[in-house]
Amino acid sequence: MVKTYIITIILIFFALLSCKQKTPVQGGRRITDMLNRTVEIPDSINGIIGICAGTLRLLAYMDAIHLLKGVEEVETRSYKPYNLAYPEIALLPIIGPMHGGDAELIVTQKPDVIFSTYISVNEASELQKKTGIPVIALEYGDLGKNKTALYNSLVLIGEITGKKQRADSLIAFFEHVINDLHTRTNPAAQKDKPVVYIGGVSSRGAHGITSTDNAYEPFAFIYAKNVAKSIKGNNHSVNVDIEQLIKWGPDIVFLDCAGIEIINQEILENPEIFHSMKSFRDSLVYMVQPHNWYTTNFGTVLVNSYFIGKTIYPKEFSDIVLEEIGDSVYHYLLGRNILKEMSNYYGGYSKYKGY
Repeated sequence: MVKTYIITIILIFFALLSCKQKTPVQGGRRITDMLNRTVEIPDSINGIIGICAGTLRLLAYMDAIHLLKGVEEVETRSYKPYNLAYPEIALLPIIGPMHGGDAELIVTQKPDVIFSTYISVNEASELQKKTGIPVIALEYGDLGKNKTALYNSLVLIGEITGKKQRADSLIAFFEHVINDLHTRTNPAAQKDKPVVYIGGVSSRGAHGITSTDNAYEPFAFIYAKNVAKSIKGNNHSVNVDIEQLIKWGPDIVFLDCAGIEIINQEILENPEIFHSMKSFRDSLVYMVQPHNWYTTNFGTVLVNSYFIGKTIYPKEFSDIVLEEIGDSVYHYLLGRNILKEMSNYYGGYSKYKGY
């Protein structure tokens, strides 16, 4: 009986010790965000807010829309893929304007954490001080040289929301698709490849033919010869002189549908400039869907890549049915087949027929 009593005391001791070890720090648990800030968050996350460009997109990819307590005003009215996949976003409370929302409106929705891209250490700390809500800084990254930042942000969201498996699955998906695009073309065979150009690329609004991307990922993924690659510029977006574009004389031109109305007007006002380019004379001009809308739509980047691949390298992409691959990409990222709705709204994935 004494022996049993002693064993019981020992078991109670270890049980108490275990409870003590599992007692969370004040505020729940500590995580390190993408700005290397140590932030205390609750153990259980039941409500979130996402602010600034791209944050909501990452949360949608991570299947975390059901946790949203409110959104910036711009997220309720723009025709982005995740708006089509999740129409309920438009019904959520407004927590302020784009690029950060309003601290007081955020507080009224009582989220457990605030996620934000494009925010500095001081801005994140100040917002956290104003709201009393943990602010988690993310890095948006891209699918090119900055994809590690994107992947780490997905993992961080997964760690906080309990969706680590989804983060791992998304990263594997992106890697699989990019590898598929890479392996279809020969990076060394530059001599026989057509020279290509993307115009009308949006950047904080719509632009005309001279707005391009010197690191356009759909070109990079299939080793296409981007004439603008040599132009220096930040964040992909650069503008070229129309004289330079004429001098380059790209074999094939792709136009971002976001800038089509501006391009139509440019052609109407100066038809001789466009007729001087072989690609326009030979009707080798094609439209792709906008990949920039409150920063980069990664799903659209991938679908654009397959369309451009089929256009430039029909033999290498002969097995690809764009409607099928497009729906599979959007379905994996957002849970719905939305390519048809995207095409109905923006157009694209066809030859440019003029103004």
